[in-house]
Amino acid sequence: MRTIPCTAALLGLALLTACERAPSDAVDYGQDAIDPAYPDQQDQGVRIVSLAPALTRMLIDMDQGDRIVGVAQHDDAALPGLPVVGSYLEVNGEALINLRPTHVVMMTDQHGVPEALRNYAASIGFKLAAFDYPFAVRDVLNILRGSADTPDQPSLGAMFGLEARAHLMAVRILMQLGAINRVTDHAPRANVLMIIGVEPQVMASAPGGTGMVLDDLLGFAGGLNVAADAKVTAPTYDRETLLQLQPQVILLLLPGDPPITNPQTDARLAPFRGLDIPAVRDRRIALINDPLIVLPGTNIAATTALLAKAINPQLADRIDQVMQADPADLAGATTRHAAP
Repeated sequence: MRTIPCTAALLGLALLTACERAPSDAVDYGQDAIDPAYPDQQDQGVRIVSLAPALTRMLIDMDQGDRIVGVAQHDDAALPGLPVVGSYLEVNGEALINLRPTHVVMMTDQHGVPEALRNYAASIGFKLAAFDYPFAVRDVLNILRGSADTPDQPSLGAMFGLEARAHLMAVRILMQLGAINRVTDHAPRANVLMIIGVEPQVMASAPGGTGMVLDDLLGFAGGLNVAADAKVTAPTYDRETLLQLQPQVILLLLPGDPPITNPQTDARLAPFRGLDIPAVRDRRIALINDPLIVLPGTNIAATTALLAKAINPQLADRIDQVMQADPADLAGATTRHAAP
């Protein structure tokens, strides 16, 4: 069992992040990182290519959408009409060159930065910043506004001279997460199965690896992940295993999917029909089709709100009030129960 920090601890972290750090001298982050010596880059014609939807979302939320000139394929966070340059693993060199980027930002897994991108950075002359894929809420916020524990690592806010804005955004996210948790803390915790695919098999989101961010958010939303003991981060389940798990709530996290109009015939519900499990008996199966639902970006508080409302629909109005409230109104904190 793991624990999520109590709301009071989150509030303390939020207050710490609110303290704006003075811009430091340029730091050498190596070949792959942007030099954060940030004069007014708006006058320098900053042109950003984002190869990670989560970074695209962060940049847009920091009002930098007009600086993004290209994105990777399948970027649901991008503004409409932006040119696509392939994926970070297979970049279209001609398309990238034509966009004349000054900066390329990306997220990497254990394989690191592809050699081709390093070569493009050297030949075209853009600055390349590679962030580790976030595995927890803290990682998401560290990408946004940096961490005092790792002062030699770049942050997206510092790279573009937006440290103060990034800190305030991080504070708001932390306060919203804490406030959502306080609302859901008054309801019984539900055993939840988060489904990220239904064909050809039911695939769930489990803790660990890239599923850790969603698992963190589920804890704030008032849920317990029934896939917590899975050996892999995206386990597949047959009907027999679903019977053993006995989820009380099933959340279909399917970005961009059409709504469920007829539960009796919808193919996405076929794996669960007739199962003797609480989620089926109590009709607590919900589709969340927000395009950014699985994205680990600055949308994480909004994602938590969607999870919380699907788990406890009776709390929807209160959760909406949290998301619409001024951050100053979210500062009151009480301790929370431990989450898995």
